[in-house]
Amino acid sequence: MRSKRKPLSKLGLGIFLCLVILLFGISRIYLGVHYTSDVLAGFIAGSVWLVICISLLEIIYLYK
Repeated sequence: MRSKRKPLSKLGLGIFLCLVILLFGISRIYLGVHYTSDVLAGFIAGSVWLVICISLLEIIYLYK
């Protein structure tokens, strides 16, 4: 979110990428490769990892 792009393009890109991630999860459930609980756990684990990484980057940016 700290890029130099225009806010509207960042929002559009963010929505597009979230949609792609959601469609991957739905396809895994539809094809019977994973249970719904597995996909939801993956989404939660990925979200936690994203928050941790963004938080660490913000801390580094703050002290730099």
